[in-house]
Amino acid sequence: MTDANGWADIDRIVVELIDPAGQPVNTTTIEALTQSDDDTARFAVDVALAATLAAGSYGLRVTAIDAAGATSAIASQSLTVTIPHSNVDDPDPRDLDPQDPAPQRPNLLRFGALPLYTNDETLRFSNARAADPDGWRNIALIDFAWVAPDGTVIDIAEDVTEFRDGGDGTARFDFEVKFAGLAPGKYQLRGRAIDYDADGSVSGAYAELSQSVWVVSGDGDTDLSNSVRWGLVDHAQWADDPERMTEPATGWVMWLTPGTDIAATAAAIGATAFSSTAIDNTWGFEFDGSQTNGEIRDQLAVIDGVELAYPDGEQQLRYHEPGQVTDTLFDQQWPLQTGAAAVWGDRTIEDIWKRGLVGDGVQITFIDGGFNVNDDEFSGRIAWKRDLTHDPTGLVGQTNRYDGRPSLIDDD
Repeated sequence: MTDANGWADIDRIVVELIDPAGQPVNTTTIEALTQSDDDTARFAVDVALAATLAAGSYGLRVTAIDAAGATSAIASQSLTVTIPHSNVDDPDPRDLDPQDPAPQRPNLLRFGALPLYTNDETLRFSNARAADPDGWRNIALIDFAWVAPDGTVIDIAEDVTEFRDGGDGTARFDFEVKFAGLAPGKYQLRGRAIDYDADGSVSGAYAELSQSVWVVSGDGDTDLSNSVRWGLVDHAQWADDPERMTEPATGWVMWLTPGTDIAATAAAIGATAFSSTAIDNTWGFEFDGSQTNGEIRDQLAVIDGVELAYPDGEQQLRYHEPGQVTDTLFDQQWPLQTGAAAVWGDRTIEDIWKRGLVGDGVQITFIDGGFNVNDDEFSGRIAWKRDLTHDPTGLVGQTNRYDGRPSLIDDD
């Protein structure tokens, strides 16, 4: 706030919260002012909103008063007050009509965990979602359990029973669980959103979601980046690739239980050499090619201490080299262009390629509104296709109504 007679001439600041009817419902007076370098008065204010305040559009009105009692021009700003719903301590958290004879089961459960954890970590996620046709308050609890590789269900005692309004008709919730006591292996984290019956009791109706989670042994000091977690799990799938399993074994990477006798493990599987990798608890083993990857995999299945393993190798990635355009539509793909050719903005993709950053370890999904499977770009290169729009012309996806060619969908 400024004053022609200097900042010290400002006596006080009055901050008012104005309700939708134009009436002040909260007034705060500030007398603790500080001088800034440009001779203005600085101030800070906290306005506590009463729990009984109704939702709606409000205004914040600020006025300065000087030593002579003169008032400044009014500064104002609009704001919206919403009511944060929660079922905590709610005596009747149901949206159900007690007379409704046919409550509906939950129809949504969404949560996201990382694909791999060490057993000395805590799995946690926040802002997960559940929904029920009878209203978000009809969600009674989220029951979580581990499903082991042999199908054994291990209940997680910490059910989720506290929810908040997601603002989109969903119940939002947070969750965390420790891995203590869980043996290394590949599990399914199974969640079930269970609702209330019309009489207020917990029903047996639920929506279910499962997600794969690898659990490996930690040593109390293991620090894994998310990219390493995804990379380990992605590479572990190579052990299920029939083609890779028929190839001669030249190298494998293994996550071993801390304390495992590395030399004994190498001898048991006929490795010619071994060394640690840059990832905690993982070791690289070399082979002479006399065994197939499938034979190594079968041996590892019965060796103690091997928690995750995959054949070492490279995923071949084809990408554009500047000056050697092989993509027949490259000149139409403006996001790939650099410099003067970048009509819609320089994305510097080519410069990134030159630095050796070609997407190794990055998973990319393209969602396209439509494309012509007979185009030179795709012809003979799509292993399986299906026209989800039942387009009799054979075009997959949306069709441009002007000239019959497929077009992208602007779907923000």
